[in-house]
Amino acid sequence: MWASILALVLAMEPPAPAAEAPPDDPAPAGAPVGLIAGAATAIVPLIVGGALMAEDQSPRLEAAGFIVMASGFALAPWVAHGVQGAWRRAAIYGGISLALSAAAVVEMEESHAFERRIGNKQRIPTKILLPLAMGSSVLGVVMSLFDRDHAEPPRLSLWLAPAAWLAPAAWLAPAGGGFATGIGWSTPL
Repeated sequence: MWASILALVLAMEPPAPAAEAPPDDPAPAGAPVGLIAGAATAIVPLIVGGALMAEDQSPRLEAAGFIVMASGFALAPWVAHGVQGAWRRAAIYGGISLALSAAAVVEMEESHAFERRIGNKQRIPTKILLPLAMGSSVLGVVMSLFDRDHAEPPRLSLWLAPAAWLAPAAWLAPAGGGFATGIGWSTPL
């Protein structure tokens, strides 16, 4: 019985090659392209949007500046990871940034945040959502530095073990013993 369990475990995980050379770094040795592209995508709209928001005599220009800034924050992680071909990371970090930026713009539009008759209490959600969008955008762009290692493929493993060995699962096993099984999935982010 133990031999069949051992055979199952050994069959699921292929043995590592004895002498394998480390993979070459596919990224260029120079500047990190994703970081630079993503930072430019966030900073240029930040400057343009800030200049438009400085026109405090025109609520329409202030709102347009806000939208330009939020758009840059929403796009920056997509560009940073997309340049390097890491579309899963682009979807994760860019999706979070996009959701926060869209929420900030919707809240700004719904609360009429740049109208003169609106008090500061009505502007609080907008003042919280835009910095959150900026923070998630910065995090997403910085995380593009870690896109260099795409070599590890997803792994699927199946395990079978006696339930007496698994202390948390021991209460699930019948009194005479039993087996616990499971499936695990591992993939790099």
